[in-house]
Amino acid sequence: MKRHIRLLPVLLGLLLCLVPLAGCRAEEENPSGSLTGTAGPEETPEPEEPQEPAAGDRVLAENRQVNYGIVYAEECSATIKESVTYLYDAIKKRSDGGVTTVEAVEYGAENDPDALQILIGDVGTSESNAVMEAIGYGDWTVRFSGNKLVVAAYSEYALDSAITELIQQIKQHADDAGRIAFPSTLNVTKTFDETANHLPVYDSARLAQTIPEGDDTSLAVIRGTDMEEYDWYLSKLEALGYEYHTGNTIGENCFATYYNDDYVIHAGFYAYESAARVTVEKRTALVGLEEENVYTPQDGVTTKLSMMGLSVASSGYAGNGMAYVMQLADGSLILIDGGFYSSADRLYAYLRTLVPEGKITIAAWIITHNDGDHSQCMATFLPKYGEEVVLEQVIANFPHSYGYLDSGTNENSAPLSAARATGCKVIKAHTGQKFYIRNAEVEILYSLDSYLPETLSIFNNSSLVFTVEAEGERILFMGDASDEAAEILTNMYGDYMKSDILQLAHHGLRNGHGLNMPNTVELYGIVRPEVVLWPTSWEAYLNTENQTEDYQMAIFTWNCMATDGAREVYIAGGDEMTVLELPYRSFSAVKLTGWDQA
Repeated sequence: MKRHIRLLPVLLGLLLCLVPLAGCRAEEENPSGSLTGTAGPEETPEPEEPQEPAAGDRVLAENRQVNYGIVYAEECSATIKESVTYLYDAIKKRSDGGVTTVEAVEYGAENDPDALQILIGDVGTSESNAVMEAIGYGDWTVRFSGNKLVVAAYSEYALDSAITELIQQIKQHADDAGRIAFPSTLNVTKTFDETANHLPVYDSARLAQTIPEGDDTSLAVIRGTDMEEYDWYLSKLEALGYEYHTGNTIGENCFATYYNDDYVIHAGFYAYESAARVTVEKRTALVGLEEENVYTPQDGVTTKLSMMGLSVASSGYAGNGMAYVMQLADGSLILIDGGFYSSADRLYAYLRTLVPEGKITIAAWIITHNDGDHSQCMATFLPKYGEEVVLEQVIANFPHSYGYLDSGTNENSAPLSAARATGCKVIKAHTGQKFYIRNAEVEILYSLDSYLPETLSIFNNSSLVFTVEAEGERILFMGDASDEAAEILTNMYGDYMKSDILQLAHHGLRNGHGLNMPNTVELYGIVRPEVVLWPTSWEAYLNTENQTEDYQMAIFTWNCMATDGAREVYIAGGDEMTVLELPYRSFSAVKLTGWDQA
């Protein structure tokens, strides 16, 4: 997989000439640049009498004449286009210089059923549809359907694997004379993602794209659908024995969770893109229901949100970090991230100021994403202080390594391994879910569900984005969500993003491709917070030393959109704890120091 991902930038220019690809590839041999790609007459020997194919054989090429053209979906990715070039080269080489036509087509475009073609992916012909309907969401296949050799899969990775298999089949079925013939019974089908095969097929005019989402979870994205088809799919789940668990509606976006004995399915209809996004995962813990959220307020305890300062003074990566603690009405806590490994002792020391005696109940520990300055603390805290706390649930959504580039990988399994070792519920968060936690309500507005199958080239786009509502205040936590995530949030929710308190995304640092952050600026303009919480050290706060003037202007532009309209801005600092009692009264935040020295 990583072979073709790394080649993408190089091939962008190359693939501009893919249609007609045969003309580009065969230009040296065929000055005319004909779409057929046949060699010029001075280079072509007199054709021999064609051999009769063996019974049932499909002759791809013989006598330097290729009988099958290649057809691929116009909207396919650069990765698949690159693989088509490899397929083209393989046919040319094994047919002793024969070339074939290569055509990009729109989905469902008119196609001659009598034409001999290799169909790559979901092109919408009756032949490709029949094959795709015969395989699971986690399979890929190479087989004949009518006069077509169909190469099919639901995921980009699997389709790439299927093309690779076809290239291997060409090598195996080519003789020294350049004849390539397949048995008509050719059918190579393999399972790429077993979990995805447990997702019932979504019947729509368009078929799904699928991708692993980590932790035995797979995502299917169905574009070009509507609410009627989405509702029908939910009915299909019930007819197949799935039981409805919970649902949510945000504007025109609808979400629902179903389960059976073995699997959980979370479905969402995304109105802005006319798409359904559906995940399937092995059943573990389910999200708690509102009626199950029973608690008794504790006398003398007020609901409060605390932002923990960083333990080091640095303007570099160590100056990042994020840790929030919310004490709820019954004295239990919600933790958000926690910072680096080194933050564990300081976090525990602060929790003991809130709960001086007995075990500390952590009603939920939410990890926005698996970068070290957000997730490492959990991996140290739980082994060291696990006997001192009762951890009820961990909420996170870490990506599968398939989904992102080498430069953004973070496959640290220690945080969730530490959580599972406690025996607590570990819940993979999905867009649209609500968590009812004592007197707080957590609503997941963005997760990997909302972003994939786009390549996760900026790891920060794997951040959860969610609101916490408690005591009449609405707090928006952005984690490190980047500009692409901000665009999705704005498109999905619009004014629904308005919040009283904002956690500034990615420590106020550059967080996208280049200097421009237009979607983040637009989102902050919608949020219009009264209070901004800035998770960074004093040294890193707006530190633009040795940066270009353009960078300085850019960082001020997007941060000022969040802070200029706010009445209060609080920096995490190095040894401070910023405490806001809820409901929040303007300018009543308290800065604590020395709690970790007790």
